[in-house]
Amino acid sequence: MVKLLIGVISVVYISTANCNPYLGMDAQVRHINFKQDFYGITLKRHYPQCNVFVGYMLNDHFGLEAGYSLSKNQYTSKKSNPIFIPNKNPRLNSIKYDMSHATPKFSAWNMNLTGSLPLNESMNLIGSVGVTCLKIQIKNIFSNEQTIHYIKHKSVLRLSGGVQFKLLDYVGLRPTVIWENTSRIMLGNAKPKNSIQYGLGIILTI
Repeated sequence: MVKLLIGVISVVYISTANCNPYLGMDAQVRHINFKQDFYGITLKRHYPQCNVFVGYMLNDHFGLEAGYSLSKNQYTSKKSNPIFIPNKNPRLNSIKYDMSHATPKFSAWNMNLTGSLPLNESMNLIGSVGVTCLKIQIKNIFSNEQTIHYIKHKSVLRLSGGVQFKLLDYVGLRPTVIWENTSRIMLGNAKPKNSIQYGLGIILTI
């Protein structure tokens, strides 16, 4: 038993002795389509977001990474029930609408098993498979000033691929593409399709 324990400790020590911790940030855009409107309001498809991440490489090829992403609120509105408002001066006639607004926002924690394939001294192919714990919030304000806060939590599959370039000894650049299985989420009556995120990030090796 002692020999087995020593052996396990030795394997763990050898596999992590040359590990390279790192951290960084991605500027991303999430592209997501919806199968139908959210209570009559057409939600936007593009959401700028930021992803902050930390991780470490167990060896030259495999590692672990965790991150947190937060999108910008995307405001969208809908006009309905037009009412004609006459004026003594016909040029000043106007039309009044009932306005409804929706403001979606995405936030998520992600945990990934990463892979790296060196192509040369300054460029690696990178990829990952992991899980995203996604939170979607929509603030819906109706024409009668009634407000509904809609919040949905869901864990979805996350796959990514990209290229990492070495700029300096401890600084790298990584363009990435990320696919998430967001079609598993029911967002009220607006069911989203799978989403794609395009990102460009800076990575610092510690």
